[in-house]
Amino acid sequence: MALRFDWEKRIPAGLGGFDSRAMLWLWCRRVALGYSLNPAFVKDLSTRANHLIDSIKSHDEETVRQLEEYRDEYFAARLDDSESKWIDYRDDRLVRWLLEMLEWNSVGISFAISNFDQSVLTPRARVELAFDFSQVPLAGKAQAMERLRKTWSSLIEVDPNLAWVDVRDEEQCRWLVDVIKDSELAPWIHAGLQSPVNNKERYLLVVNTLDRSGWPLKAKKLVLRDIKSKWRRKKSKEEGKKVQCNLNVDSATKEGIKQLADDRKLKMGELIDALVAKELERKRNR
Repeated sequence: MALRFDWEKRIPAGLGGFDSRAMLWLWCRRVALGYSLNPAFVKDLSTRANHLIDSIKSHDEETVRQLEEYRDEYFAARLDDSESKWIDYRDDRLVRWLLEMLEWNSVGISFAISNFDQSVLTPRARVELAFDFSQVPLAGKAQAMERLRKTWSSLIEVDPNLAWVDVRDEEQCRWLVDVIKDSELAPWIHAGLQSPVNNKERYLLVVNTLDRSGWPLKAKKLVLRDIKSKWRRKKSKEEGKKVQCNLNVDSATKEGIKQLADDRKLKMGELIDALVAKELERKRNR
């Protein structure tokens, strides 16, 4: 098998088959045994591995057999990768929920204790380390992972009731945040999401709050139906103030309006409203 990292050429005899994930486990294992490792080196995986290898080699009293015992212990307790293949670490909503479940020790697995701030690790590394380092038997780890999968599956059952939300619509996303903050769901808003700066974060605030609430699916559906109805009433009221205006313009002008509107994620009429309002304001301020 081809080597991916330079440190793999230096790995001591007895630790054959150890990858970056296993080396992170070994770091925590040796710290737990009283070995001194510098937490400043843990963030970068190559620096981490080389520092760990240097530490092992500096304690030359450890035999190959002792190192093999580390290896045997690790692989005997490592959950098969197939158990966690459902986790998409590109999904910010899932990752945020998953990390919180481990923080709360909701399934009997929690973050490993070590000598460094685990926030420097990737979410995937944090989850894998929590399961790898846990003293829960392998069968218990598999059960915990399955509980997480089933719980997540039940949480996303609410998603079809959010199909009306347009993440590209800044007005709608801002309005949604205000509604959630003024609702019975407000206590469940994560502190780290209180001040979203874009539509992706605004939508994440909404769905994460639903995930954290613990409300049954029926209650979530009811509150989302009510919010959807409020949004429709709001837009109907605004549309009632609009008047139809037919203008004859060149085809190139029409295409230009469409392009500008698309760039700003507006309808063509909304773009014209905004441009006229801006020009009138400029005229008043002369």
